[in-house]
Amino acid sequence: MLGACSIAYRQPTGVWAVELPVGRRVRMRREALGLSIQQLSRLSGVSASYISRLENGERENIGLDSVQKLARALNTSMSYLVGETDDPSPPPQMGVAAHREGADPGDPLEPEVQLIIERAVREVLKRRDEWLRQRQRDQQGDAPGGRPPVSDR
Repeated sequence: MLGACSIAYRQPTGVWAVELPVGRRVRMRREALGLSIQQLSRLSGVSASYISRLENGERENIGLDSVQKLARALNTSMSYLVGETDDPSPPPQMGVAAHREGADPGDPLEPEVQLIIERAVREVLKRRDEWLRQRQRDQQGDAPGGRPPVSDR
């Protein structure tokens, strides 16, 4: 059985960790893509021994910078790897703000910022889907044989 691995979040007050199945998700995604540990290491810039220890539950902490590199190489989101979503699809393209001083459009976002953005995008999409479902239910109520719309009176 693969052990869970904790991920370290850097906060202004210090570092704290949350127990998450990062290693298991890295292995599942790597195997789904047909990659060896060595191939993932070359793609991500994370050492093969580190990936192996992570997958086998031997790593106690993993930084967000490593999660970001692995997520990018595995074409998935950081949110998936840290267990916040079960959807392994990659996040929407996130660019660098053009007005950010000294920013190169090819520069990646800071890992903490990327994770915050992924969370916000997921929440917006969830609320949009809820709104669309409610709208569809309301429209079905207007159709003959449908339920009557709810009145404010």
